[in-house]
Amino acid sequence: MNRGQAYTLDALVSLAILVLALLVVVNLTSIATVNVPTSTTAASVLGEVMSRYEIQEAIYTNDVRTLRAYLESVLPSGTRYYLAVFDGGWNLLFEVGKDVEGVSAVAQLTGFNGTVEVRYVVLKVRM
Repeated sequence: MNRGQAYTLDALVSLAILVLALLVVVNLTSIATVNVPTSTTAASVLGEVMSRYEIQEAIYTNDVRTLRAYLESVLPSGTRYYLAVFDGGWNLLFEVGKDVEGVSAVAQLTGFNGTVEVRYVVLKVRM
């Protein structure tokens, strides 16, 4: 093989690599991306609410007044919400607010102050 043939072969291999790279890039850009929604408003609010010790205490002591005050301080003015607390057998213990349509967020508490007592907290928020 002489020098001219080697350069030509080298150029053809390089061209094939470039064409393959271009095809890969075109195929990757045509792939439809999946948009994963961020957490719903109810989920983010419930996460904020459940991180507070005082709120967990209010849930276990059935302190509706504290829960209402805290939710109304966290949510924007005019936001409608519904919070329901259930025991471990999903029996309704109490409600705060009026039931609204929307996506629910659910949190499970397993106990408070050393007790093992399951509570489910359901929150719906409507802006």
